[in-house]
Amino acid sequence: MDTFCVEPWRQIHFDSEGRVGPCCFFVRNDNVDIDNVKKLMLNNDPVMGCRSCYDQEQRGAFSMRQQSNKTYKFADELTELFITLGNTCNMACIFCNPSRSSKLASWMRNNPGTDWVNVYQQTQLADVVKDNTWFDNTDFSKLLEEHPIKTIHLNGGEPFAVKKVAQLLKELPKNLEIIITTNGSWSIEHLDLLSEFNSVLLEVSIDAVGSVYDIIRFPATWKQTEIQLAMLDNYNFNVVYSIVPNCINALNLGAFAKRFTNKKILVNYLNGQKHLGLWNIPQHIKPLVEEQIDQLGVEQVGLKSELKQEPQLLDRLEQLVGHWEETRNQKIWETIGWRLYEENTNNR
Repeated sequence: MDTFCVEPWRQIHFDSEGRVGPCCFFVRNDNVDIDNVKKLMLNNDPVMGCRSCYDQEQRGAFSMRQQSNKTYKFADELTELFITLGNTCNMACIFCNPSRSSKLASWMRNNPGTDWVNVYQQTQLADVVKDNTWFDNTDFSKLLEEHPIKTIHLNGGEPFAVKKVAQLLKELPKNLEIIITTNGSWSIEHLDLLSEFNSVLLEVSIDAVGSVYDIIRFPATWKQTEIQLAMLDNYNFNVVYSIVPNCINALNLGAFAKRFTNKKILVNYLNGQKHLGLWNIPQHIKPLVEEQIDQLGVEQVGLKSELKQEPQLLDRLEQLVGHWEETRNQKIWETIGWRLYEENTNNR
């Protein structure tokens, strides 16, 4: 088994509670012994925290581990600082979790014991963040002094929803490359501050367009997001528009590809959340989904292999969609173009 990954040698990652690890996919409950992780990888032994990538590879997907090994040359020096700025976020996306969305965390705290909260607790990747201000007392300048850091990657939550991020951008050396994973909630002030850096990459998580976007990224709307995207026309940033194909946006992939024709598109794979997998698409809809996948413009063997897998956790999917339809006043099944048919529900 090949378990080697270049990430522990090239970056330091702080998760939403400030715990150190080798990358944003690494599952942890405390600070990680990076030296032990390196030792296991050099021996091609499995690393418990890397199970998200192993799972993707077993599904036929090109995992984050494989992408990193292809993108970066091995060098035993830390060049990237990856900071997860807590879970502060202005959205409650359908495939998110309380460790990445303060809105979801708030709903869970305010509705203890209800059925839909219990489902979230079963399906999400992490518990509610206990410390959302750790970065206020963390001196990142020391790391910049000790290591040849060239890139700082900020994500959340939503980085632009964090009050400190503007001050942080003012303080950082302007010769750094800044990468920000965002839902597009920037302001003119944020964009002006970013324009002072030598290199800026915005990884904008979109996931759908039109009415399907309104479902996936509630309570945001596509109309408002289009206004936000138009603001980028005045700046010379590198921009990538990312999407996580799933059973909710499956019939919207072509519309997404058309909207971002001639733009850089990044296709990510679902991480956990088995109730939202492409495998839950009804059988007679799957040929249409394959056509949608082709319209993304890149070979996605892993996505097509997901269509061939057996349905999973359909009860959970049905329960959450019912909850969303009731609490968000949305006609989800009607909007996405399919619903749970008898041929699938019989396989529960």
